[in-house]
Amino acid sequence: MEIRAFAAIAALSLIGQVAVASTYLCVADAAGGVSSSKSNVMTSQIFNHNPLKYIHTNEGGSWEVKPVGKDFPLIAECYSPDYCSRSSGTFYRFEDGTFTLLAFFGDGDGSVDSVVAMGRCSKIN
Repeated sequence: MEIRAFAAIAALSLIGQVAVASTYLCVADAAGGVSSSKSNVMTSQIFNHNPLKYIHTNEGGSWEVKPVGKDFPLIAECYSPDYCSRSSGTFYRFEDGTFTLLAFFGDGDGSVDSVVAMGRCSKIN
């Protein structure tokens, strides 16, 4: 009897986790920021926003932000369903369906791009 009760509770727990899973496709409409060369020359930039597409999801049990087509998260430390942050950047999804991403991309040669992207998120499940 106890095993059945435990199995039922475990099944309900899994159903509850699946029921609350949400996934958003977030696509940048614009991006700009600052490029810093390895010699610390800084210039303002308008970045190509076309490749800036992200999946914001909690399907794995915790919220994360992943580039579309990648298995690894860009930002995996989320403090709420709307706010994620770590050393590589910050992501905020607003109630009106828009988002802002601040991300840092390096070339490995000492240069860094600080990118601010803004766009829209659509719930896909």
